Amino acid sequence: MTDRETTSRNLAASIYNGLKTDILSGRLMPGKKLVISDLSATHGVSPGAVREALSRLTSEELVVAEPMRGFRVVPSSVSELEDLTQVRIFIEQHCLERAMCEGDLKWESEIVSALYQINRTDFRSADDPKIINDAWSDAHHRFHASLVSACDSVWMLKLREQLFVQSRRYHHLSVLLPADDRDIRTEHSDLAEAVIARDLEKAKELIAAHFEKTKQILKNSALIGTGQGNVPG
Repeated sequence: MTDRETTSRNLAASIYNGLKTDILSGRLMPGKKLVISDLSATHGVSPGAVREALSRLTSEELVVAEPMRGFRVVPSSVSELEDLTQVRIFIEQHCLERAMCEGDLKWESEIVSALYQINRTDFRSADDPKIINDAWSDAHHRFHASLVSACDSVWMLKLREQLFVQSRRYHHLSVLLPADDRDIRTEHSDLAEAVIARDLEKAKELIAAHFEKTKQILKNSALIGTGQGNVPG
């Protein structure tokens, strides 16, 4: 591979990572039009690098390509949220069950460490309180991954990770809504306690309730339409 080809690939990877982060964090809202020329100018890369990045995001179902209309951030819809939540609960519960069978002291310690990190990290961004703090989002990912990390099924964990990424498109929308009655720290703490105690039924119940609560908050809002299913962006 030539130096020019390496540079081009690195630029495409850089804009891919940047766009993916912006989509999952909510900086690029569902349904937002992605204009190649604008992205090229903004990021200082070639249109080819932008196209390559958008193609990768399309394959991951974070971006949709519309004939004669270009690219858009994948829209959100109530029906998809319902389906995604149901499948997530099913996969997550199975991963938890396997992890609780196979987990050791090191696994338990990682859960405790991840819980401490997320509880010590601010939820909202200091720069923009309308979006989730990137550090909290990373800590949230680490916490939920720690709960299932002892699962002995590689494919189950891969499927779970794909679903987790897709769910972040919806999770970031919940920060736009008041949720004064939700104690997210207690939800995470109770879940960690049940998993470490190997209380399978309680852990399954708590993870289902955890995912369902975010779903219900969004369903009760006007952020996800029922027509085209697009969130204004």
